[in-house]
Amino acid sequence: MSFASKYNKEAKKFDIDTEGFEYFNLDDLFENNGADYKYLLKGFYINKKGKFGDAPVAITPEYFVNLPQHLLDSVNEILADDEAVADINKDKVGFTIYSYNDEKHNKICYSIKYEDL
Repeated sequence: MSFASKYNKEAKKFDIDTEGFEYFNLDDLFENNGADYKYLLKGFYINKKGKFGDAPVAITPEYFVNLPQHLLDSVNEILADDEAVADINKDKVGFTIYSYNDEKHNKICYSIKYEDL
C-alpha cells in the first residue's frame, strides 16, 4: 500500500442533513419512549468541545443524542470502519436505550445497545 493511499482518506460522510436539529439526552428519551423503542441510527460525530472532554453524539433522523463518555472508544471504532459507516448509511443500524444503577455515584444512568435492523 502506498503512503498516499494509506493516509489520504475521505472524511466519513453520513447521508443526512442535520440543519436545525436539537440535542436530547438519553434519560429524556428513555422517559418519553421507554426501553423497547428502537431509534434509527443515521450517524455519529465527536463533540470536541464537551465539558468533560471529547463526547460522542448519535444522529437520528430528527435530532442529536448526547451519549455517555464510556461509548467514546466504540464510536471512534465505528467511525474508522468503512463497512460500519456503510451499514449506517443503508439504515441497517439502530439502538435502544437502557438504564443501569451506577453504584459508584449512587444514581441511575443510561446507555445504548446497538440493534441490527
